[in-house]
Amino acid sequence: MLGVVTGLKSEAKLLKSLDLACVSTGGQAREARRKIDRLIADGATGLVSFGIAGGVSPELRTGDLI
Repeated sequence: MLGVVTGLKSEAKLLKSLDLACVSTGGQAREARRKIDRLIADGATGLVSFGIAGGVSPELRTGDLI
């Protein structure tokens, strides 16, 4: 199972229809660690960080991969 970690709840919602275990951390390190540990305990064999990167650069457009 693939686990996906996001910073925002809205980012996790974007992935809701996919067969992925998603958690949002709110940008809090302790919360992130707790939720990642839970993903692993529930069977995640890989983790991906996902975000929409809304404020990274004005040159980036929706769908750009960085």
